[in-house]
Amino acid sequence: MRRPSFWARVREARLFRILLLYLAACWVILQVAALLQNQLLLPKWVTPLAILLLLIGLVIIFATAWVQTHPAARAGEGEAPRPWEIDLKGLTRSLAQRRLPHPTWARAILGGVFAFSLLFGAAGLYVLLTARGTRISPVMEAVAGPGPGIAVLPFRVVGPDLELWREGVVDLLSTNLDGAAGLRKIDPRTVLSKWRSEIGEAKEAPDPEAALRVARDAGATYAVMGSMVGSRGELRITAEVYDLGTGKLQGTAQAGGSPDSVLALIDRLSIELLRAGLAREPTEVRQLAVSRITTSSLPALKAYLAGEQAYRRNRFEEAIPHFTRAVEADSTFALALSRLSKIYGWLEAFSPRTIEYGQRAARFAEPLPEREALLLRGGAEMDEGRLAAIRMLEELTARYPDHVEGWYALGEAYFHIGAQGLHPPEKFRHASRRAVELDPTFEPAYIHLMNDAFWQHDSAGAAELIARYQQIDPASPEVGGQLLAYALAWGDSGSKERARLALDTAQTQVVTAAWLSLLSATDFSNELMEVGEELLEPRHPSAARNFGKWAIAYAYAVRGKVREAREAVRKGSAILGEEAYTPPNSRAYLGWHLAGATDSTGARRAAQVLASDPAPWDGFLVGALAAQEKR
Repeated sequence: MRRPSFWARVREARLFRILLLYLAACWVILQVAALLQNQLLLPKWVTPLAILLLLIGLVIIFATAWVQTHPAARAGEGEAPRPWEIDLKGLTRSLAQRRLPHPTWARAILGGVFAFSLLFGAAGLYVLLTARGTRISPVMEAVAGPGPGIAVLPFRVVGPDLELWREGVVDLLSTNLDGAAGLRKIDPRTVLSKWRSEIGEAKEAPDPEAALRVARDAGATYAVMGSMVGSRGELRITAEVYDLGTGKLQGTAQAGGSPDSVLALIDRLSIELLRAGLAREPTEVRQLAVSRITTSSLPALKAYLAGEQAYRRNRFEEAIPHFTRAVEADSTFALALSRLSKIYGWLEAFSPRTIEYGQRAARFAEPLPEREALLLRGGAEMDEGRLAAIRMLEELTARYPDHVEGWYALGEAYFHIGAQGLHPPEKFRHASRRAVELDPTFEPAYIHLMNDAFWQHDSAGAAELIARYQQIDPASPEVGGQLLAYALAWGDSGSKERARLALDTAQTQVVTAAWLSLLSATDFSNELMEVGEELLEPRHPSAARNFGKWAIAYAYAVRGKVREAREAVRKGSAILGEEAYTPPNSRAYLGWHLAGATDSTGARRAAQVLASDPAPWDGFLVGALAAQEKR
């Protein structure tokens, strides 16, 4: 009997049809895997392993088709199972005899279901053990990190000019102890947030047990409580460390000296706390120097702590003088440099000062603990539009899942540069919400979430976020701006008229807050025009007036009035006395051209300016123009 040719057997096995069906099934499986990975934050290795399983499955499916079509090619003994029969006894018998089981369609499908069940089961177990899933509580996430967690609670302060240190000691002592003797600090932002939530704004807890409950809820193993008592000539700091498992006092420590030597006192107190029972072995007590992490300049540190209080309440203009004094006192103060970078990023679009301060902060980040160093370097990469920022910040939040500012910075990176890496908006939303969950009082994390609600035309979502924010800080200029934007966008006629009248006297940060929420919500072009015209008024600084120029141009562009948009750019540049084609205007000009708002001649001139010394996002814009013009 003549044996059929290879291609005849391929046609008989219908391998091409099977291949198409299998590829369609693969697409569905990978979409489900991607959805689960995004929603449940499954580890990154899920997708590569799923692809590997599908490739193995392709071989098994082809082999099954081949054998089922040509029984003569079967190997083995005894009667073979039918094409859709599992035959578990025969399956186990083959494995016991160290033979490959006879391939059937039922066995192939069952094997695939079993393999993917193992994959997703292992991924789910990994999420539970590492606390990376969205359904894991903040406490479990905090506990999941390496080493026992230590929470430093707000100190009681008695004496003149010491209020700044009540929360300042939380930052400094936590940072100093982080990594010492295997300890892992609980993020001070998480601790202070829970303190305000459970104790209130009171300076002291009603009793020690209430204070320790805050530390337990934050996921700590140990808690540090203490006091700082000072006079003009002497400062004394005492601290107690508690084992939260037993609730018992583990040990005490104290340090005293001149008020000008507070950094040395913090170092001495840290070492004494380690010796009091936090270190398992004497050899684990090492020399600590909070000045290596922060600054050796006491004036710089005090200015930084004052700036932090303003920054965390979104008082950016108020924070600038404090951080500037800190950097003037110590030009290598990485944490203060990083704060200036972020503030100018908020106040000045495409500000060269943002990049300058960010690069300087990254340069001096080497002595910092890992989490702070990753935060600063990731922030500097984001300021320059580099996708490496996302990888760094994803690593940061994976290693330290209770790090409030890590989640906030990751959300910022997804928001500003995520589109270049094809990251979906839901990643930004998850990261920003995570920061808010860990510290509902960290106000910068609310800004882009509120902007996003406007851009999705989600009036209910915007109202809920504004109300939450207003409850935290009713006097915030950001709240005022969001309320103005909401009234202009969704208010009744009376609310709209009152908002227009309020624009005339509103402070700059209020108007720019309204501008940012209205900017990309295309249904609000008329309202954006009104805000843009207000920002062009002489009473606002030049950076805000530049926002106004581009707001008016964009309001025209989204209505299809390209000529008017070009004229708005020209007039705005004339009012501000600036060149339309010099950074940062060139970036905005080229971006609006790609959106259809500005002319091609001006766009090419802007591209020439940017190409002379491009930042990564400049290269992205210049390349997009070349692609659009088919060059």
